[in-house]
Amino acid sequence: MSATDLRHALIDALNSDVYSPSLIVTTDDPIWLNEDVLTGVTGVGFLATEAPLGGARTGEQLMLMSLHVPFYTLLEDQDELELEVFRLTEAFLQQSHVSIFAMEYTDDHIGAPPYLLSLLLEPSIIGKSVAALHEVGLGMIALIESVEEGGLLDRTAALHVLRARRAEALIGQPEGPWLDVKEKLYDLASLHGKISLAQAVARFANSTDGGLLIFGMATRKVGSGEVLGRITPVVVDGYSVRRHRQALEKHLYPFPTGLSVSIVATAAGGKLLIIELPPQPDTSKPYLVHGAIVDGKVRGSFVSVVRRSGEDSIPIEAPALHALMSANRLIDVLRAHVGPYEPSSPVA
Repeated sequence: MSATDLRHALIDALNSDVYSPSLIVTTDDPIWLNEDVLTGVTGVGFLATEAPLGGARTGEQLMLMSLHVPFYTLLEDQDELELEVFRLTEAFLQQSHVSIFAMEYTDDHIGAPPYLLSLLLEPSIIGKSVAALHEVGLGMIALIESVEEGGLLDRTAALHVLRARRAEALIGQPEGPWLDVKEKLYDLASLHGKISLAQAVARFANSTDGGLLIFGMATRKVGSGEVLGRITPVVVDGYSVRRHRQALEKHLYPFPTGLSVSIVATAAGGKLLIIELPPQPDTSKPYLVHGAIVDGKVRGSFVSVVRRSGEDSIPIEAPALHALMSANRLIDVLRAHVGPYEPSSPVA
């Protein structure tokens, strides 16, 4: 269903004197959905209303998204509350083309945290489906909950946290299939540094989840693994972004789709360099690295096929190896659809 269709339906109901027409999308048991417990439902609501009197949009009919999010900070001043929520979610809102229409604590916010924060969002609906807006709402809930509770993040939420200048919220997150941090930048003046950078990114490109590589954070040991332990800002500028991208373009084959290199600021004014990589199509794998590091020595003529679980070096030119693998993959696809090749009978 398109978001435009839903807006028309809700506003038609509003004009037919239906009191506060709304729709809530949730995985909770419908038996619990009633007026008394609606604010406790984990889901994303859509409602029609008129803009309040006194503003530039007085009387305008709107479709808004309604969210209820656990919030561990009690800010009695409304301006402080709005500033804090906006600071947490600014990057996410801009990327999602959503604005905050109103926010307030619910009536039962007195007592110990967490408190329940009610948010009304105004989305851009052109060309969007209700499912897409639902995902935006769930993303907003997950982002605020993760930052406030210190819970586990996924790659997308971690990226939003970084763009909101809240890198400290990542402390305690475990390194894993999609997250890797480096205390310092690689030395891109050396071939060793360029190959190491390409291998770090190739590990994510060859995985199923994509990845986030952060320069400017250090880890600490916890049990048998490592978690993000502290922020160690790096000295970077626009030239640093270009150098990292150029090194990857030269040493990573093929160049991953959607790869981005950017700089984010920390709350204390430092800088981090982040490389973000969405999941890559299987038809482009494996991603190969021009050059290898064998027994601590650089082998520029070798090619590395690197995965998150380990690495190997294969002495063959990257384009030739990838073409061979692609050809073999195509043969496998044809065999699956057409069947094995059988020579025709000779003609007498």
